[in-house]
Amino acid sequence: MGIRSTRGHAACRQSGRDGQVESNTLHWAAQHGAVGMVKALLAHGANPSSEDEFGNAPARLVVESSLLRDRLDVREQLIQLLVGAGGSL
Repeated sequence: MGIRSTRGHAACRQSGRDGQVESNTLHWAAQHGAVGMVKALLAHGANPSSEDEFGNAPARLVVESSLLRDRLDVREQLIQLLVGAGGSL
């Protein structure tokens, strides 16, 4: 099942492994500084500890994102959200 939008909300893709939520959308939102989207995805069950195909957790992508280099307030807010929800760097 691919990423889809329902009623204006981004949906997480379900993986075939143990029904665990894959959070490719969460990874994108974190890396691009989309704080509102990260909040919504976490509220709807996105896994802040999930890893992308390269083994990166969403919070790691925040730290390494060149898009957020000069947006320290956004970086800090995203890291607090993701780590507070159980994610790790």
